[in-house]
Amino acid sequence: MENIFQKLIDEKYGANRPFFDEKGVRTTKLAQENARYMLSVFTPTNMVYTTSFRQLNYLAHWLRDELNNPDSNRFYAGVKNEMLEFINYVKDQNLYAENLEDHKDRRLSLFGPGVLGEDLTSERYTLNYYTSFASLAQAHRHRTIHYRINEYRFNNEPAKYFLPPILINYGDQGLIDEWFIDIQSVEERLPQGKLVNVVENGDTSDFILKAKERECSEAQWEIMDLTRRYSKRFSAALNNEIERANSKANFLSGLNREDLLNTIESIEEKKALFDKLSTGARCTAGYKCTRPCGFKEGINLERDI
Repeated sequence: MENIFQKLIDEKYGANRPFFDEKGVRTTKLAQENARYMLSVFTPTNMVYTTSFRQLNYLAHWLRDELNNPDSNRFYAGVKNEMLEFINYVKDQNLYAENLEDHKDRRLSLFGPGVLGEDLTSERYTLNYYTSFASLAQAHRHRTIHYRINEYRFNNEPAKYFLPPILINYGDQGLIDEWFIDIQSVEERLPQGKLVNVVENGDTSDFILKAKERECSEAQWEIMDLTRRYSKRFSAALNNEIERANSKANFLSGLNREDLLNTIESIEEKKALFDKLSTGARCTAGYKCTRPCGFKEGINLERDI
């Protein structure tokens, strides 16, 4: 599959230099990034993580609680041995304190309930969308924003999978059919390309910070496109908020009116930024790029890779 993507990228974008460098390193990495959707979310990896003694024990106790949970879903069932291995390692290293556990009735937060609808405002927001495990992993790097998978849908709805846009727009039906046959064959191991229903909520200012990172030629396509689409929806929502606030201002006077007008001005600044982020990469919205890519489709957010 990696070779197929590399061939498609070379054929469609081979003339776009210097973004697709002469040595083909970037093309290879992009091909691998797309082929990686076939890998299981349970594929072993290594990471270095620094935390406190207290938080280490909280984590060990949350894992223990999940191991004892009779309603645990198949995601956690797939890492049952690894959770047990972690707990035993902490104990073997004399880092486990039986009484040092969270007393706020919290649990592992990767899964949770769904929401009735979305809400986008100038201050706070809640989104509800489908994205792949791979894209969700990218999103979790923005730690000021909260994400959770709708557990009910994860447990009950038929499997859906991400289809890379370069296959849709530049491949053929045979390649598309091959993609779905291959990814369905590894469904039991939860491929990274499996789509999950996600609830995202946080401060609108933090979404803007995410957009300033993800709306870029260097970012993974899926999270770039998702961020772009929601930037457009934020623009529309803030426009409605401004119209309502202006109507309210007509009935106010003195300090109250001046305060509301000042707030409206702040919202207008956010809307203007979302307008730019709806149609172009971060470098078109005030971000000073130190390594301009020269990739037209990337800058216009119209790339397929």
